[in-house]
Amino acid sequence: MPEQAINHLKEGFAIDKSLGNKRGLGMVVPILCRALQKANRRDEAVEICAQAVKIAPRNKHILKVKNELESFSKPKGKGEIKKGVIKCILQKESGFRFGFIIPADGSGDIYFGESQIPKKIMPLLVEGLPIVVEIERAERGPRVIRVWLDENL
Repeated sequence: MPEQAINHLKEGFAIDKSLGNKRGLGMVVPILCRALQKANRRDEAVEICAQAVKIAPRNKHILKVKNELESFSKPKGKGEIKKGVIKCILQKESGFRFGFIIPADGSGDIYFGESQIPKKIMPLLVEGLPIVVEIERAERGPRVIRVWLDENL
């Protein structure tokens, strides 16, 4: 999304925030936060979402974005945690997307499928993106339980 569009959304956010317009925030915040994520400005999206939650703590649209941002950034703690980069993303004829991650520790590639990754996050994944994954051991090898950005790389 062009920078100009993000700036217009931010202006709308500022107006709704200053007026305490919960309904308006519920419309602009999801679009703005997703646009910021696509522009690799996740920290800004998190901050805007946090401000919106303070004003409209029960707005389902804002809470949905908050949950998406949190699910993309925090491990569950059930599996083994590994850092790596997206090796490739492929698509079957059926449309199902999947791919592989090259772990930083040099162990074998890790499989992921779109069923393990929230639908809103899958489009953000690109080849070479540094990520952290939580994995489980499956019959055919390690596979992703969850994925989030590696903000330290």
